[in-house]
Amino acid sequence: MKNWLIIFSFIFCCSSIIAQKEIKFSTYFKTNKTNLRLSDFSRLTRYIDSISKLKNVGKIKVFGYCDDVGEEANNLMLSQKRSEFVSQQIKVKANKQTVLFSPVGKGELPIDDESDFSVSEQRKKNRRVDIIVYFNDKNQIIDDYHEKGDKIILDNVLFQGGKTVFLPRTDFVLHKLVKELKEKKKLHIQLQGHINELKPQQMADSTLYRPEDNLSTRRAKKVYDFLISNGIDKERLSYIGFEGKFPLDTYPQYNRRVEIEITDIKE
Repeated sequence: MKNWLIIFSFIFCCSSIIAQKEIKFSTYFKTNKTNLRLSDFSRLTRYIDSISKLKNVGKIKVFGYCDDVGEEANNLMLSQKRSEFVSQQIKVKANKQTVLFSPVGKGELPIDDESDFSVSEQRKKNRRVDIIVYFNDKNQIIDDYHEKGDKIILDNVLFQGGKTVFLPRTDFVLHKLVKELKEKKKLHIQLQGHINELKPQQMADSTLYRPEDNLSTRRAKKVYDFLISNGIDKERLSYIGFEGKFPLDTYPQYNRRVEIEITDIKE
């Protein structure tokens, strides 16, 4: 009976996680330590194992903290080392599609005089690392947690081999992108075209190889022109072709793609 309760609790937990857009997990450290006790390390490992099995994890951010004892500069360094320790554990098991941001040490947290917890209890809770897990919204192309430098593959914006002709369903995705860009007016993006890796004999083909007129550039421009023709200000857009320098190592049709990179978020 106990085993069934454990299984049910795990399933319920995972179902709740999937329904949310973000969750937070905290792990706690002893004074001046940058590694975890065995029990806390096991707890962290179990958490990472469960998260790594979820297919809709998009981004993970790691923040380290300290209590208010000691020099501020030393505490900042200690919080950074704690965040790096946890980030390294995540990196080993994280799904390859998950974006793991660089760990950040936030330094010391002050004592709250109005808290119901004692000073020692607060300091114990402040010696921690927070893991923030963001989940992809399948209904969005650009999620609500976007930051400058984020890259997004435009799923189903695909092309016929050797051409700039869209494959079926591309129009639907691009109209969806237009709608989101009109809603997220502060975003500036770069459209990045990709093709299959060029063979040596293709390198001599100027229509493929010239940076200003290669196939990957023309595909990116095709999407660029579509966005402008549907009301997106060209000042928010740019495009570039990367030829076959960044294959996805999947089926060739998925290397014939366009990605977007968020280049700026205007205030």
